Amino acid sequence: MDKEIFKRTIQDMFQNPDPTATKAWLRYSGSLERDGICDAADFRRLLCQELTAIQKDFGAEIAENLYNGGKEFTFNTFELRGAAGYLKKGSTIKEISEKVLEGSCDGDGPVPKRPQRQKKHEPTR
Repeated sequence: MDKEIFKRTIQDMFQNPDPTATKAWLRYSGSLERDGICDAADFRRLLCQELTAIQKDFGAEIAENLYNGGKEFTFNTFELRGAAGYLKKGSTIKEISEKVLEGSCDGDGPVPKRPQRQKKHEPTR
């Protein structure tokens, strides 16, 4: 999902998406790709899918709070359901981010694809 489609999708999903959070999520997806961790467009697509699932399972407010919490901490897609559960129990984004760093937020959510790398072309001479 390219950046513009991502922005429009988020605008359609939430009543009050924070522009600072949107910038943070876009910056995070770009850094994941630059670091060779995953494809940025795939991360954004899966992020929207997971947030949609969280809206259904935990409610629109929890999903929007997780998204807007991106201005403090951007989650991996496989951490979002665990984070939603903690948020529903009353934890703050800061408290949840500490749990993520401890490894206690990993869930069974999707993992984005690795970035496609071009093969190195070695000179044949």
